[in-house]
Amino acid sequence: MDSGLFSAASGMIARTLIQDVVGRNIANASTTGYKRERVINADFANVLTKTRALHPELRMKSGTYISDIVTDFSQGKIHETGRPLDLSIDGKGFFVVQGPNNEPYYTRDGSFQIGSNGQLVTKEGLPVLGTDGPIVLPGDTATTSLDKALSISEDGSVYTFAGDPPVKQLVGRLKIVAFEQENSLERLGAGFYADFNGSAGSIQATGLIRQNTLEKPNFDIVQSMVEMLKNHRYYETGQKVISTIDQSFKSLFSVVG
Repeated sequence: MDSGLFSAASGMIARTLIQDVVGRNIANASTTGYKRERVINADFANVLTKTRALHPELRMKSGTYISDIVTDFSQGKIHETGRPLDLSIDGKGFFVVQGPNNEPYYTRDGSFQIGSNGQLVTKEGLPVLGTDGPIVLPGDTATTSLDKALSISEDGSVYTFAGDPPVKQLVGRLKIVAFEQENSLERLGAGFYADFNGSAGSIQATGLIRQNTLEKPNFDIVQSMVEMLKNHRYYETGQKVISTIDQSFKSLFSVVG
């Protein structure tokens, strides 16, 4: 294959992949605690050197290479909601919830609810775990004004207030974990992660719980839309290059023929 064709084609393939990633980010611009995906471009010189060292029989042409798609776990902006069941983590850490098969899932989405059995649950209905199991609130908590009946401290301790006069009661402490290798976590949809093979290495979380707040996605949607338009222009340029080379070949063949 002509090196110009290969370079243009590989660039178009890379741009298509980047568009898919940016598109997924934009689609989750309103997803609480969403962490953006980003594409890692390989340094072609390193790819070429390593590949030739392993496979000297191969002839590699210049082009664009994507080495990986990773998750950016940086902090998103925290905004006030005034809703007592809305929680965010300011710093490193994940809420732990109980998955469908009792496996732990991890999330930064703290828009919780009270389930029919009094359990604190995600909006998908998954139980929120504490250090001693699911967090269960007293039966009258859901029927009381939550801003007066529920308090969650920075360390994740969950307190309820009941009676007249109100009596403060500790009902549990949220389980918050962090990981040494966050990109070893497996992304499950837009808001959950799992460490099925234990390769992420759980460690003590250092983040603080902020009640009455939620975490926004950690990317700027305007910048993402600009990036999408830029990638589209790069893709169109690749198409024009391929079309030009194709026409050149046709002209050459017509002369030779």
